[in-house]
Formats: sequence, structure tokens, C-alpha cells
Amino acid sequence: MGKTRGKERKTRSRSVRAEKQVAEAVLDELVPDGPKEFPDDFFSAAAAAGPKTEVELPEQPLIFEHTPMFMGVHVQGGSFDRHVKSPAESKFLVYAQQAGQTIAHLPEKTNEISRTVANYEKYLRELRKNLYDASYRRTLDTKTAARLTQSAFDRFHLPALSE
Repeated sequence: MGKTRGKERKTRSRSVRAEKQVAEAVLDELVPDGPKEFPDDFFSAAAAAGPKTEVELPEQPLIFEHTPMFMGVHVQGGSFDRHVKSPAESKFLVYAQQAGQTIAHLPEKTNEISRTVANYEKYLRELRKNLYDASYRRTLDTKTAARLTQSAFDRFHLPALSE
């Protein structure tokens, strides 16, 4: 019985080290310099050159609310409350905060905000798929590939998209 426990402990530690090596190899292959930065890498040429509105972001996490009475973002205590014109604008503010920005630079045109958010969400979906596929090719295990993909998203503080 004691020999079995020792063998199990060694096997478990080897698999954890192997998973870490696979995760590092996948990240080095797909995102050697880290993921793209939101929003600067996702602006269209018109949005990058056009005028922008600066919005100061709070330190607490933003909550998106879309009800008949209120469409906007706010924080838990109510110290920050902003009405928005479209759901894309609120997503822009949430994504900018999750990217570590303290001031969001919103394009003044609503279609440019929507385009920037759509480009970012498309990038996130493709990145998740590519990370999963590369992890699966190396491990041949769906659960491990999903866990490695999620750990990469957590490591880079990338948002999980609701499908």
C-alpha cells in the first residue's frame, strides 16, 4: 500500500510538470510577445485617427446592466454610474478596464466603437480556439486542453466571452 502511494505521488508531480511545459510551449508558439492590447491594436484606421472621448475608469470592477430603465455600466457601491448609447460602448469600457487602463479613449462614432469591440471579440474567440487546438495536439486530452486554455486566459487577464 505504501509503495502505491509513493508511486502515485511521483506520477502526479510528473504530469503537473509536463502540463506546465506544454502550456509554456503553446504560449511561446502562439503568443510569444503576449496577446494584443485592447483597444489600440483593434482600432480601425478611421477610429485611430478620429477624435476620442476620455472616460476615467474606477478601480472597482465595472458591471454592465441592460434593463428597460437603465443601460450602462456601474460599480457595486454606486460611486461610478455611466449611461451608454449602445451595449458595445459598455463592453468597450469593461474591456478597457480589464486590460488595466485607468482612462478609456472612446471613439466618438458609435460604429467605430462597435467595430473595435467586434474585432477584439473575434480575436479572443480565435485565440481561445488556437490555444485549445495546440494544447489538444500536445496532450490528446480534452479536459487538459480546456484547463490549459483557461489558465492562459487567466494568466493574461483576458475576458471570457459569453457565446
